[in-house]
Amino acid sequence: MHLRFKVAVSFCLLLAVLVAAVPAWAEKAPDFRLNEVASGEVIDTTNLRGQVVLVNFWATWCGPCRRELPELERLYREYSGRGFTVIGISVDRASSSAIAGFVKGMGISFPVVKGDSSVARSYGGVSAIPASFLIGPDGEIVRKVRGYIPGYRWRPYIENVLPR
Repeated sequence: MHLRFKVAVSFCLLLAVLVAAVPAWAEKAPDFRLNEVASGEVIDTTNLRGQVVLVNFWATWCGPCRRELPELERLYREYSGRGFTVIGISVDRASSSAIAGFVKGMGISFPVVKGDSSVARSYGGVSAIPASFLIGPDGEIVRKVRGYIPGYRWRPYIENVLPR
């Protein structure tokens, strides 16, 4: 009986380690195909597998978004050569050309698309902006942030999932 108890305890410990190794909240990032506001080019997230992607929901009228966009631009420029990209999803009701003008004025070079309600719903119902989702190379969401986060706070998360 003593040996069966040790085997049962060992099995439970092994199971606990395996369960702890996979985050319970890990989920696949929803894919989308939307047109980039300036170029009209189709951004298809299925083509981004293998990269680290920061998806950021924002709007031109949102103060914290305006503060965050230049910081995301700095991250994009810093890490884009290492398999990282940012995709901005504008939730504005404005036209794509108006959004493109705003983006150009802000000096944003990462892709920006005009979102719709189905994309926001697919990401769990984005109810506040800015809202950001860091997606690992395997397509899993590794970090969700509701609200403004300074760029320097993204660095450890990005570096942790970037391919070495």
